Amino acid sequence: MGDKNLVFPYSPVVKEWICNLSHGTYTVTDNPLEPNFLTTPFGEQIHRTRVMGTIVSKYVSEDSNYVSLTIDDTTGTIRVKGWREDALTLQEYKVGEVVEVLGEVREYRGEVYLMPELVVRVDDPHKELLRELELMEKHLDHREEIKKMLEEHYELSDLFPSVEQEGLPTEVERVDMAQVGRGEEEEKEREEASIKEEVKRIIADSGEKPVSRDELVDAGFTLEQLEPALRELLESGEIYEPRPGRYRKT
Repeated sequence: MGDKNLVFPYSPVVKEWICNLSHGTYTVTDNPLEPNFLTTPFGEQIHRTRVMGTIVSKYVSEDSNYVSLTIDDTTGTIRVKGWREDALTLQEYKVGEVVEVLGEVREYRGEVYLMPELVVRVDDPHKELLRELELMEKHLDHREEIKKMLEEHYELSDLFPSVEQEGLPTEVERVDMAQVGRGEEEEKEREEASIKEEVKRIIADSGEKPVSRDELVDAGFTLEQLEPALRELLESGEIYEPRPGRYRKT
């Protein structure tokens, strides 16, 4: 899975909690021979990682060429994104299943996500417990920092059972709020996919003539929309740069 031309197979694979990925700092390197990486709050640099958790939501684009799975390991959530062949593989997994994902850490519009190399179902609960114990031992000296990150992830009522007496949301209301959040996430997914597909169409329609970044801006895209769309198209191998700032369909 993933774009094999862009994967650095000798990068170490690091087992990690999702909260340490989502709170990390992503670095894009200038050297194409060096992989981009994420630095966790505790200074560890990660290019490839293994996370284990439950699929809590799933999005499939209308043409089925893009799929994302949202994974929750109780410390946080992260999306696993797949295009084309990877999308077909991700479609096999269902909400509620526990999976382990080995993938490359990437970032899009400030959101850390995973480009999968391997996804496997976890049917043995002992494997989940073993992973939890491994990571607890790894982060024994970081308990207080991780506790603060966990407090950001959980609802107040999960941390303080008496909050409902203070007029805060009930369990039913929290479920409704979660559904609204999923709707917003799906809308964001649709918008991102639509922008990327339109950029790809414009480049494809130009034939042998490269399309410049300025021409794409003139077509109505903002730089904020354009940069991540171009980066994902380049990373997935759907387009390439014959010259800096000019793009052609692969």
